[in-house]
Amino acid sequence: MQKYVISELDSSERVISERLPHVRSVAIGFWIGTGSRDERDSKAGISHFIEHLLFKGSRTYNAQQIAEVFDSFGGELNAATSREHTVVYARIAAQALEGALDVMTDMIYAPAFAELDAEREVVLEEIAMYEDTPQDLVHDLASEAVFGSHPLGRPVIGTAEAV
Repeated sequence: MQKYVISELDSSERVISERLPHVRSVAIGFWIGTGSRDERDSKAGISHFIEHLLFKGSRTYNAQQIAEVFDSFGGELNAATSREHTVVYARIAAQALEGALDVMTDMIYAPAFAELDAEREVVLEEIAMYEDTPQDLVHDLASEAVFGSHPLGRPVIGTAEAV
């Protein structure tokens, strides 16, 4: 039986934790309650685009420093956007938790929004690759068939026109 604890910080953020004494690594994630369903048609894909920009630097760390910090931890830092959430997550050795939290909170709460034009090109390439991958595209076609013009019917990744 899993035992987890839900806590609330003074800043109203909820923390869900579970201690596994036999594990020496940590998985952490920040679930941001905004996804593609929250976007207007003219801004379709903005959550996904912002997810990309979080890795391009923050108030304290530039993109290279973010990558180097997690490389030095021997850890993994990644993100994903869905219709409901944007999540930034990491898997690291337990002793790297404080450093990982420092970098991740700075990325999320103080992003620099740097390299907009360069990252726009990266996202456009990702959209083109996605549209050429039938096993990915079929999910969006099914969502469009079910939800039509509602935001849930649009691709999470966005469209080239909106980017």
